[in-house]
Amino acid sequence: MSVSFELSQDKSSVHAQAQQYYLLDFLSSLLNNEAMVKQHSTIHKKKLTRHVTFVLIVLVVLAVLILKTISDKKLLEANHDLSDHQYSDAVKNYNLAFLLWPFNRNPDEIEQAKIAANAIRQYESSPFLIIFLNSNTSRQSSQQLQNEIEAIPGVTQTIYTSSQTTYDKYKEQNKDKPELLNLVTVDLFPASLEVKVSQRNNKALQDKIYNVAKGKSFVSNVVRSPISPQ
Repeated sequence: MSVSFELSQDKSSVHAQAQQYYLLDFLSSLLNNEAMVKQHSTIHKKKLTRHVTFVLIVLVVLAVLILKTISDKKLLEANHDLSDHQYSDAVKNYNLAFLLWPFNRNPDEIEQAKIAANAIRQYESSPFLIIFLNSNTSRQSSQQLQNEIEAIPGVTQTIYTSSQTTYDKYKEQNKDKPELLNLVTVDLFPASLEVKVSQRNNKALQDKIYNVAKGKSFVSNVVRSPISPQ
């Protein structure tokens, strides 16, 4: 009976040890699988990162090439505008070209275009004619002349400037030169009419306005602006 009990205990011990062994083996297998999953996930993340980086690099290169291409095109257009004396358009295209690709900058070309564009703007904003009036001209007479000139097709605006307004402008411009202010009085500055038109290269229109103005007894002088080239 004692021998049988001992054998039974031995079997139970062996069975328990076997269960512990299988349990440890199972846990070890789980840990190994988890480590493999983590390793696989890390490798996958690295590959994904490389792919994303590559795609981003390609997109950046493409964007740079596109900007460079557009900039070169605008630079060619600016040079063409400059050769055609389209200075305002040249400045716009130069600025856009340099904005897209600063390495294309040519300070001499853009400065030349800006100077020319400013000169053109000043010319286009200047009066087509300036009509100077005698000192005793009434505002009613000058207003009648304005109405007559504004009725001429092609005239967009007439601007009346009184003697006092002209004198005040002179004083403002020379406020730091009292020696000049002491030499003039308001009666030295005649009232005037500035005439602006829609097309500055219209010689016939300029002649017509000139003849209308010179036909008035209260007009002392008419100054023509140079006709822009066709």
